[in-house]
Amino acid sequence: MRTVLALVLLSLIGPAWAGATCKYVDGEGRITFANVPVKNARKVACFDPVPPPAPKRVTQATPKPSTPSQPQPSAKVEPDVQQRRDLDRQRILQQELAEEIRLLEEAKRLFLQGDQTRSQSSSAAAQVLERLGPVSDAVQRHERNIDALRRELAAAR
Repeated sequence: MRTVLALVLLSLIGPAWAGATCKYVDGEGRITFANVPVKNARKVACFDPVPPPAPKRVTQATPKPSTPSQPQPSAKVEPDVQQRRDLDRQRILQQELAEEIRLLEEAKRLFLQGDQTRSQSSSAAAQVLERLGPVSDAVQRHERNIDALRRELAAAR
């Protein structure tokens, strides 16, 4: 019984200890913040104790009713729609591949023309090499694009 009484008294004293914090200034201008009066200092301001944070409320998340106008992110696509999309994608990739092959042949033709010019006139070889640099880069770029398109087509099948 005594321990229960002691616990009740201690629980009542606790909030009193957490009284207001006050700002005190002494004769030398030093500022002190304390929750008990400071000797030889005057009280400038007091601040109410900060209330403890409110306990977090646990609320159940209610699912929102879905409206038919908003598609679900995990909605399945109809098989015939997906097949049409796949065929369109494959057709586009084949068109891009044909265009890249045409551009590669054009770049190779320009490269060979410049190479023949270089072998005919050795005095202008530096100028021809300077012009062939971008053409050589274009040939390599088109070859890489063709390889990438072929990989995409193989993966799509």
